[in-house]
Amino acid sequence: VNTSVKTLKLRYNPLLDEGTKALAEMLGGSGAINTTLEHVDLSVCNIQPVGAKHLAQAMNVNTSVKTLKLSSNPLHDEGMKALAGMLGGSDGTVNTTLEHVELEECKIGSVGAKHLAQAMCMNTSVKTLQLRYNNLGDEGAKALAEMLGGSSGHFNT
Repeated sequence: VNTSVKTLKLRYNPLLDEGTKALAEMLGGSGAINTTLEHVDLSVCNIQPVGAKHLAQAMNVNTSVKTLKLSSNPLHDEGMKALAGMLGGSDGTVNTTLEHVELEECKIGSVGAKHLAQAMCMNTSVKTLQLRYNNLGDEGAKALAEMLGGSSGHFNT
């Protein structure tokens, strides 16, 4: 296992579900887990809801990644629900390492935004959350606004 690489940028590589699953195994699988990566950029990798589930499972146990960039992947509400579970799950699971999460242009709708808002009420490590170019809708925006109103100011603006 490599112990020197801190940044992994795989932008514009079509990982799809199988590639994301393999990457997730490295980040938090049952085998040799990389504990030195701090910044992972998987933007524009065609990660879909199934891949997001694999990634969320890995990030539930990962304790080194501080930045996760997933922009321009078709995560949809289903993928957002999986990632929200990792950020602050109803089962008490909360990733406490992530500080910066980019989810721009991920086809997240109001349902996904509501899941994210609920999760972020339990998460105190994420300082920056980027959601540009999604279709959050009125209900999603309202849920996020309510979450931010009670967030104790732990976000960067």
